[in-house]
Amino acid sequence: MCTKNRFLNGCLVYLYEYNLSAVIGHCCADDADIAEREYDRARTQQWEEDYLIEALPLVVAKLKVVASNRTVAEELQRIQETQA
Repeated sequence: MCTKNRFLNGCLVYLYEYNLSAVIGHCCADDADIAEREYDRARTQQWEEDYLIEALPLVVAKLKVVASNRTVAEELQRIQETQA
């Protein structure tokens, strides 16, 4: 033990990259919140990048659908503005 009563207080964490759980004593657990925020930020960024890679091939088809419905949408918007 590097310090007396090291595990008096601390955190139980799951290390995804190693697929294991670990107990971190209070001497190291003070930075656990910072590490968790960084992990959440990295996970969110990965999710967003994965979504963009999957959605990119669909952009052209979605733009065609939007373009084909544009006149209908403009007419509905015009009707709504005249009723307001």
